[in-house]
Amino acid sequence: MGLYGLIAAAVCLLAWGAYTLVNSNMFTPDTISVQGARFLNQDDIKKIADIAPNSSVITLDSTAVEDRLRENPWVSTAAVSTHLPRSISIEVSERTPAISVEVEGVKWVASSDGRWLGTLDAEGSKVLDPHESLQPVDISAINLIPVDAVPDVHPVWGQPVSEEQLTNALALLRGLDSRIVSRVVRVVAPEAGRTSLFTTDEVELDVGLAENLPEKSSIILAMLEEHSDSVVLINVRSIENPSWRGLNR
Repeated sequence: MGLYGLIAAAVCLLAWGAYTLVNSNMFTPDTISVQGARFLNQDDIKKIADIAPNSSVITLDSTAVEDRLRENPWVSTAAVSTHLPRSISIEVSERTPAISVEVEGVKWVASSDGRWLGTLDAEGSKVLDPHESLQPVDISAINLIPVDAVPDVHPVWGQPVSEEQLTNALALLRGLDSRIVSRVVRVVAPEAGRTSLFTTDEVELDVGLAENLPEKSSIILAMLEEHSDSVVLINVRSIENPSWRGLNR
């Protein structure tokens, strides 16, 4: 064997040795830690991540794992990092359930940023995955707001909310002053421009489209304070011509 042959053999031997070392048990993951999960449990996140037990922390395709995680509607962002010799960290941020909409007797749940997360169980405390790929998600600590009178809703698990009435309602709940939103118990939205919020003390807030929300918030808060003993309706569809109606309570 000539010099070039010896060099080629040595290179092949080194490459084989490096490949064997990288893919040996020395670098297979024995610890997968999860941070940031609020709703999904760690087992479900690891299931979604689908990291093979015989993978190597050196050659792991972190981007592919992150993509798999983000394909689940509960996961908003995901970051995967590896740590020699045998550890993997998964950090996620999750979407927050915000509204429920009844469709043909089934209550569907959508996140605050408009993604269908699943259906409510009979007790209204857990969100179920229609494909049963995840365990029921406990949302008993969440103030889930029902949205009523919305025609032609067609939820698809994991897909964005497309109905204008619902995207407008979600924008209102995101954009109005938190002191108002914390009092909301129900939304009625037959049309986006006819959206009304109902508060814990039975005041109807006729808000309409999700525009000029800082101004609408200021008007609502001022009227709630000024007419707290009698107000039953506040109309701020037009911020140039707001109105209110009251009754003797």
